[in-house]
Parts: sequence; structure tokens; C-alpha cells
Amino acid sequence: MLNFNKRGNLFKKAESKPLLILFFSISFILIVLALSGKNNNLITGNVVLGPNNPGTVVDDASIGTAVWANGSLNNAKISDNSWAFCGTSSGGTCHYLKTTNFGFNVPGNSIVNGVVVEVKKKANLDTPASHIVDNSIKLVRNNNVVGSERVTDTTTYWSISGAYFSYGGSTDTWGLSDLTYSDVNSANFGVAFSSQNSGNVLANVDHIRITVYYTEPTIPNAPSNLVATSVSSSQIDLTWTDNSNNEDGFRIERATGATSPDIFSQIASVGANVAQYPSSGLSSNTRYWYRVYSYNVAGNSIYSNTADATTQQQPIPVVTLNSPQNSYTSPSTSVNFSCSSTISSGSLTSIALYGNWEGGWSLKDTQTISGVSGSGSFNETISLNGNYNWNCQSCASSLCSFAASNFTLTVQQQTPGAPTVTFVSPTPSNGATQENTSVYINTTVTDLVSNINNCTLTWNNVDTPMTLIGNGLSVNCFLEKTSLATGTHTYTVKATNSAGLTGNSESRTITIGDEDNTTLPPPDGQTCLESWSCGNWEECLDGMQTRTCTDSTNCGTFLYKPSTQSSCGDNLVSSFDLAMNIPDRNKFVIPDSDVYSILEITTSEENDFNVNVNYIIENSNGEAIIDVVDDLELKGSTRVNKWLKAPEEEGSYTLKVYLRSSGAEKQVQDTFEVVPLNSSVNGMSNILTAVLVLVFIAVIAAGMLGIRLSRKEPEKDKTKKETSNLKTNKK
Repeated sequence: MLNFNKRGNLFKKAESKPLLILFFSISFILIVLALSGKNNNLITGNVVLGPNNPGTVVDDASIGTAVWANGSLNNAKISDNSWAFCGTSSGGTCHYLKTTNFGFNVPGNSIVNGVVVEVKKKANLDTPASHIVDNSIKLVRNNNVVGSERVTDTTTYWSISGAYFSYGGSTDTWGLSDLTYSDVNSANFGVAFSSQNSGNVLANVDHIRITVYYTEPTIPNAPSNLVATSVSSSQIDLTWTDNSNNEDGFRIERATGATSPDIFSQIASVGANVAQYPSSGLSSNTRYWYRVYSYNVAGNSIYSNTADATTQQQPIPVVTLNSPQNSYTSPSTSVNFSCSSTISSGSLTSIALYGNWEGGWSLKDTQTISGVSGSGSFNETISLNGNYNWNCQSCASSLCSFAASNFTLTVQQQTPGAPTVTFVSPTPSNGATQENTSVYINTTVTDLVSNINNCTLTWNNVDTPMTLIGNGLSVNCFLEKTSLATGTHTYTVKATNSAGLTGNSESRTITIGDEDNTTLPPPDGQTCLESWSCGNWEECLDGMQTRTCTDSTNCGTFLYKPSTQSSCGDNLVSSFDLAMNIPDRNKFVIPDSDVYSILEITTSEENDFNVNVNYIIENSNGEAIIDVVDDLELKGSTRVNKWLKAPEEEGSYTLKVYLRSSGAEKQVQDTFEVVPLNSSVNGMSNILTAVLVLVFIAVIAAGMLGIRLSRKEPEKDKTKKETSNLKTNKK
């Protein structure tokens, strides 16, 4: 008896041992799976919140005609087989069952990655004549039904047994790219659900719940490889390597010091993904030190390396004396001076005239200039005849310089005389003939002593004032005559100086011919005289009309041939609007894949019209990588979907689209990234999954083996006992 009890205890212990092994093995697997899920969250950064239940359920009549029964609305708050229901005897579309106030508390500044909605639903009937299908499900933000439709199946009938059905996903924001954590946390956030009923059937919803997936912000990585390059006496350019993908921007700090930096202070900040900055307004020949850090809502990174550079020595302006030329003799007491200045870098600030008339060498006048080049013009009155010196000085901040040597000037007044008037291009030559009814008259007017006051065009004995350009002793006078009658016209130009003396040009004539029946003199060197006659314009075809023109003299030349083509019709597209975007899901593509773009062309034009669409993909240097041209025939507003082959090299690219139609043109653009395929994370995930499967199989096998061994041990004890009893009986 004692031995049996011991054996029994041993049997119980042996029987429980494999169960303990199985228990601890399953516990180990659960722990590993939990750790695996935690690691995956660390890799993906996705945090799961929910599922949460709604606190408010209402009937929203913005869709459908059938009402969710008022007394049943709150039944959709929890899963308890109490059903909110909607239906009529003749079927129809149900209103939105709008659920809000889900009580989410997503941490501040988190990025919402996706929303999953689960609806527990059923129908009280499921027949061809009486059935229910999904109609619509959308998110609710600020108590408004918004976002993209997530009902994709409108043909599958609801079953008569209640079950949960899922909509959306962990990376799906339902078409709301700007969905924020504050939107989700709001009491006015939720989901609206509608069904389509056919026949006398009720749509039943027991529960609606939402799960939110988000990423909490982390401090960005620090920038590195900061390089400072001196480009002028007042500017140092900075570049660095951006090592993060979640920064809001970068802040730049600067210090001075001959051998080491003194106190750093922030001088500027730039936006995300910007890795360069021009530090300008610096002192010349000075050493500057820089450091940069990245930042976002989670905090600041550590500093980059410190880089330094010394600004260049400020260059000295180079001055050139232009006019009057050296050793010039002026017949007038009024003299115009001109000089110019250049500098290799930095900016000029002023240019000044110096001379020794009227009391010795002194400053006469100063003008402000800027940039790396500039010039000054000065008018001086020198009342006494004699020999004088002059020069110009130019400054860049405090550094100033003169021209290498002075110029000399002799003033020798002469007796005033009449101005000289000379015709210049594009004035027609004397006796010219043309079919154009507009003529441009241009002259130069010079005087040795007196300034030019005005010019007058005498056209067919009628005087008209001309436009005067310039001042002093040499000017230009011009005037355009338009809508001239056919025939021969006579004209001259006269100019009056400050002494009241008038000078006249030569007298000229010009003949205006008939546009459609033109007989004009042959050009120099030719003897044949062209004589063109044109017929009527043909019917407008595809926006163009033509006519036939013939030369009755058959010269074989076409110098005076009238136009034979002209735009026509009222179907020219004079204006249109163009919009284009690359959807967010296509903003990041792998090399040699496809880039998808959507082009929206909006116009009031109702007739067919042709457009030319030019797609150009440029790299970050502005170089065209891909250039594709499509010719399309459209009618009214149109949406054009386009797939283009992505570049083979990684980097940032810009897709530019030019649309042209009948002389009108629009241009739009958007950006995308070509990124490498992240095979390492996928590979690790696959390896981890394989290891877990092998561990699970091994543990199950060990457990089953233990159970089999435990069952064989009592059978062996039983055999021994029966043998012992047999021996006793024999005795």
C-alpha cells in the first residue's frame, strides 16, 4: 500500500511534468511574441491606441432618406447584442449613423499614421428581394463628414448573424493628409456609416469602434560635416549633412575669434531638409566660427562639428574715365563728364567727380551706386576758357580709389550756331516705298556750343513735336507716324537750341502702297518690278484661313508678297486653369519604378480643342532627366492621369508640366523622392518570423513527446503489479 502510494505520487508528478513544460513553453512564446511586437514598434515607430467606443451616437440626414430609430441609437456604443436599426418597408438608403466622442488622448505633436474602423452589423433578412449592402463610411472631423470613401464593396449582402467588419488601415488617413493628433483627440472626431436597404429589411448595428495608429516625435539626429567656405570679403557659405528625416529645421550659431571661438549666438534658422546657408554682411579679413543643430517639437539635437573660415580682403574699386576723352577741347562752357567703376566682389557705394576749375582741386559732385559695377554722369559749367584736370573717385564702404591718372580738358568757347540734324535708322531712305502704314522717324541732333531744346517733325507741312532723348549738345529725337494714307508723303525735321537757333534736316519723301495690289520699285541690283494681287480669304479650317496671291510680272522674287495665311475662328482657347499633384502615396518611389501624377485642366471651352502637354523631370541641379511630350484632343474640363518612369538615381526631383493651346500656356510642378528599397528591415522581420515559427514547432513537439512518455510509465507499473499478484496467488 505504501509502495502504491509512492508510485501514485510519482505517477502524478510524472504526469504533471510535461504539462508544466508545455505551460512554460507557451508562456515563453507569448513573451517572445510580445517582445517581437515591441521591437517592431521601435522599428516602425507605430503606436496603437484603441479600439475606443463612441460616447455620442446621432442620426445624420446629410445622406439617404431612411432614419436610424431614435430609441436605438445608443445601442451602437458597446457590443452587447442590442442593435441600432434603420429601415423602411420599401427599402432605401439609410442616413449616416454618426458616432463621435471616442475619448482618444494621442500625445501632443504626434503624427497620425492611420485609422481603423470596425462595425458590428447584421441584416434581419438576406434574400434577393430583401437584403442590405454597404453604402458609405467616412471619418468625422469637427463634427463634419469628411475624407475619402472607404466602402469598396457594395454588392455583398449583410449576413443575418452579427459580425465585425473592418475599414481603413494602420497607414490609411482616409484621404486626410492633414489629419492631426488634436483632430483625433477632439470630442467631434468619429465616423459616419450608411447602408443601402432593398425591400422590407432592417439594417442593424450593434457596435462601432475606432483604433488609431500614430508615431510620437523623437529628437532628430545631429547634422554633421559642417563646412565653412569664404566666398568674398563679406560672405561665408555654410554646408552640412542632414542626418535626420524628422527635423522641423536647423539653427545656425556664429562666433568670432582669431584663434578660437568666443561666445556663440544664433544668427539664423532654415527649414527642414535645407543643408546650406549663406552668412553675409560680414567684416572683411575676419575669422568666423560656426556650428549647427537640428530641432523639432521633441527637442534639439546635439551640435554639429565646429567649422571656421576667414573672409577675404576687401578689394579696391577700379575707376575708368570715359568722357570727355583725354586732352579734349570743349567749345562750350557746359561740359558733360562720365566715369565708371568696377569691383571684383562686395558692393560699390559711391562715385564722385573731382576737378581744378573754380578755386583749385576739389570735389564737384557725388552720386550713389551699388553692386559690383556702376557709373556716374556729371554736368559742369566752366565759365572761363583755359586748361583743366579732372578725375573720378569710387568707394566701396571705406575703401576709395581714383583712376590711375588725371585727364586734361581745354575749354575754348565758340560763337553759337544752328544745330545739325541727321536722319538715322530705322528712318526710311529718301524716296522709299512700303505697304506698311506706319513710319518711324529717328534723328540725331548735335551742337558745338548750345544745348538742344526741342525737335519738330514737319509732315506734309504740318508740324508735330517729337520725343527728345538725352540732354546737352547731343540728343536723339524720334516720332512714329501711323495710319498713313496711300500715296506720297514729304517730311523734314527741325531742331532748336538754347541760343534760339534752328537747324533743319534734308527733305525726304515716302510712298505708302496698297496692301493687296502692291506695285513697288525693285530693290537695288534688280530690274524686275513685282506686282502682287490677292484673292479672297478661304473658309476657316482648323483655326486657319488662306488666300492666293500672284505676281503679274512673274519676277520669281517674293520681297513684297502679302501674307497668305491668318488665324481665324472662335474656337481658340484663350484661357484655362491648370492644377497638378503627385499623390502622397507616390511621393516616395524606388529607382526605375513609376511616378504617378494627376493633371486637372479646367476651361469654359465646350468645343474640342488640341493641347500640347510637356512633362519634364528635373534633378536638384535643374537638369532635365526625362522629357515627354503628349498631344491631346480635349473637350471641356478634363482630368489626365500620367505614369512616368522614375529616374534610376536616388535623390530629390521636380516634375514640371507645361500645357500649351493656341498661344495660351500654363506651367505647374510638384516634387517627389527616389529612395532605396529598405530590404534590411524586411529581411530582419522575415528572419525573426522564421525563428519564432521554428521555436513554436519545437516546443509543441517537446510537449507532445512528454505526454506520450508519461502515459507509458503507468502502463509499465501496472504490468509489474499484475505480475506480482500472479506470483502471490501461486504461492
